Amino acid sequence: MKIFERLRNLTSIIWIVSELALALIIFSVLLFLLLGESSGVFVTSITENSIYLLREIGAESIIGVTIVFFVYFYLRQRSK
Repeated sequence: MKIFERLRNLTSIIWIVSELALALIIFSVLLFLLLGESSGVFVTSITENSIYLLREIGAESIIGVTIVFFVYFYLRQRSK
């Protein structure tokens, strides 16, 4: 049972790190929108990489993932 406890702790740490990374990306994109090219090299590179990723994924995939996301949360709320 100790393994399951450690696995649960590791999973929670991974979620926290993922949420912080996503917050950093969102903050950088917002900072770029406010300041433009003068926001710095780091912020500009994050924004350019995010735009590149969204272009490569394509609109159909983004819409599909969004629909799956909302259906999941709808069914989750409905089962409570």
